[in-house]
Amino acid sequence: MSHRSITSYLSIALLCLIVSGCTESTDPKILAARQSALLMESPGNSESIKLAREASENGDEFIISGKVGVRDLNEWWVDGYATFWITEASQDDTNHGGPGHDPASCPFCSRKYKETVAVIQCVDEKGNVIPLDAKTLFNLQTGDLVTVKGKGEIDESGILNVKTSGIYIHPQQ
Repeated sequence: MSHRSITSYLSIALLCLIVSGCTESTDPKILAARQSALLMESPGNSESIKLAREASENGDEFIISGKVGVRDLNEWWVDGYATFWITEASQDDTNHGGPGHDPASCPFCSRKYKETVAVIQCVDEKGNVIPLDAKTLFNLQTGDLVTVKGKGEIDESGILNVKTSGIYIHPQQ
């Protein structure tokens, strides 16, 4: 086969993939779950995880933002479930100890770790955690910024667990 024939064949194959949709398709179950959980725009102004913890005591809905992942956890997701950890967005690890760092108000230095993290549980209309891995469902990566709307409760370890009514994934910067 000549170089020209190979080039023509590859061009036609690429065109087939683009035009005819012969690319890998996403499972309809994943698409439906993603559509039911994702918000197309941010749900509004978020509050701190500390204030959300207080709102959860009253059963109130709240909005929080955070970065996916927690510095001290190797895995920030739960295999097989749309559950993941976030860290308070204003408490980004890159600013910890940096210029202007105030150890007296720093939750890490003050040992207020539980006030700066939350477990996010994306739930279906019945309130059950969606049985799909959050990384697969939302294509989340460590450090992604999310804003979630939901209600929460403090678990036995003192961590805020949020059952979402919607999640907004901020575009990459």
